[in-house]
Amino acid sequence: MIIISTLITPLFSLKYIEVGSLTVWAIPFILIIISLVFISPTMLFWVGLSALFTQIFVWVFAPPTPVVVVDDSDYILRIGFLVIALVAAYYINRLYVDKLKENAYYTKRIHELAYHDYLTDLPNRVLFSDRLNQAILSAKRTNENFAVIFLDLDDFKKVNDTLGHDQGDLLLKEIANKLTETLREEDTVSRYGGDEFLVLAQNISAEAIEELPRRIIESLERPFDLEGQSIYITASLGVSVYPVDGETVDQLIKSADIAMYKAKKNGKSQYVILSQV
Repeated sequence: MIIISTLITPLFSLKYIEVGSLTVWAIPFILIIISLVFISPTMLFWVGLSALFTQIFVWVFAPPTPVVVVDDSDYILRIGFLVIALVAAYYINRLYVDKLKENAYYTKRIHELAYHDYLTDLPNRVLFSDRLNQAILSAKRTNENFAVIFLDLDDFKKVNDTLGHDQGDLLLKEIANKLTETLREEDTVSRYGGDEFLVLAQNISAEAIEELPRRIIESLERPFDLEGQSIYITASLGVSVYPVDGETVDQLIKSADIAMYKAKKNGKSQYVILSQV
């Protein structure tokens, strides 16, 4: 369709040259300006090609006595101006498209930062709370249980103090990746803040509630390689179960937090399920 239009435009202009000779000069520039708003430069290319064809067709095939008499030098000048306009339009179009892409990137990034942790790219507490609330609403309809796990790294402050905050941040990223690999696809792992993580495990059986924190602890037993240096880290986990340990977002997180502190009292690399205490 675009190719046909490219060929029809100069033929149409040639047919009505006696009543529209002025538009042969003005319309190409108008079309070029309009085509600047298209993200793809394809439209600009075909509009420009059509405009050049129009000038050449009119130059070669125009009747000898049009309303506006022009000579060869005028057509050459027109074509030269069109070429300059097309080159300028191409670069303006690229700047326009690049600006659109840049704005789209920053809009997306702002949205991501509103709901994701800037360091690990995990869901932050806002997004986690929203998903936990959705899980509560779903569980009320289906009478299914789910668990919330509060994870706190043991002695993480020593990592920052001895290796520096950059290495500490790198370790947090590695732990976030390890948790994501360990959990099921339908589970949600969130960085709650500092060295604390939250896990939402939906549609989980009583046996799996026992197994999941053990599997998380075991996944952290292997050392993390930070730029050639092996780092060992453990974690204390607290587990709350809906609806036994709470029926709201705040209650479930607080119950899991209480269970986590009970686990810390028992030593490192431990977990406590609050409903079993």
